[in-house]
Amino acid sequence: MEAVTISEECPRYNICDANLCPYDPELRHRVWYPNESVCAKQNMVEEFPWIKTQRKVARRCKEPDKYFVVEMLTNLSQVRKGTVGLSPDVSYEMQLNSWLKDHHKAKKREYTEEEKQAFREKMIKGRELKKVDLGGQATFKF
Repeated sequence: MEAVTISEECPRYNICDANLCPYDPELRHRVWYPNESVCAKQNMVEEFPWIKTQRKVARRCKEPDKYFVVEMLTNLSQVRKGTVGLSPDVSYEMQLNSWLKDHHKAKKREYTEEEKQAFREKMIKGRELKKVDLGGQATFKF
């Protein structure tokens, strides 16, 4: 089996100026500042969801002098105006561990089939009550 080179995986690899390339073998060791460019290939987001997070950070981050690593972008569940990266002046390991504790992704709860069915029945019952209250109209207020 032939080894596929990076330039074969991504034809823009040699001309792209994004600091975090999904096909870079040294990706784990790279840092990215919010004022730097992001991978421009549109179809990469499905395969590498952290690129979408990276774009959100680039739009919303107010402190462009603090950097992010892929591990941070992967674990970031919400990007807000107050989302900041790591300071280049302080020890990397200490900051990263603290940052990851504060920004961990919540795990989705798995529901049993009985719980799912109970939710469905509750929703149907609620819809029927709203239809009665509205005189049979199927208009819902949220």
